[in-house]
Amino acid sequence: MFLHLVMQVSVLLQLVMQYLYNGGCETLQVEQSDVLELMAAANFFQLNGLLRYCEAQCSSMVDLDNIVSMYIHAKVIEVGSLY
Repeated sequence: MFLHLVMQVSVLLQLVMQYLYNGGCETLQVEQSDVLELMAAANFFQLNGLLRYCEAQCSSMVDLDNIVSMYIHAKVIEVGSLY
């Protein structure tokens, strides 16, 4: 469990640093399983461009199987465009 958490944090920090280094989201390759956590990180670090990118990714991923978890996650981090 601990190793999984460390690896997840490492992936998220790598994506945030890639966004900052490249100055945008054009080269980001984000797995669907990482988008919600990356959106939370973007919100925490106040990276509005990355947050909008994650919102767009989440909007395109919504289906009947994940709509409730997406809604709850969006409410928790206060992403108004998703609820």
